Amino acid sequence: MTAGTEDGAGTVLTTEAARAVLAKGFADGLTEIRAVLAPDNTRSAAVCRRLGMTGTGPTDRWYGRQLAEFRIGPDRAAQA
Repeated sequence: MTAGTEDGAGTVLTTEAARAVLAKGFADGLTEIRAVLAPDNTRSAAVCRRLGMTGTGPTDRWYGRQLAEFRIGPDRAAQA
């Protein structure tokens, strides 16, 4: 995920695109969707929060390095 341009227009587009991806994933039967990102990637973390995702802390489960993890279920996504 990227947060887009400095003027904010890219942020709105990124959030809307991510919202559509979440909707498609849940429509296809996923019960949870996760995002992992570099711990210092504040723009992507902000997008995750706008989507209603919950930060679950650091994880090294993927990609062999420490990443920040966010999660969301279908009920929470419908509220965002």
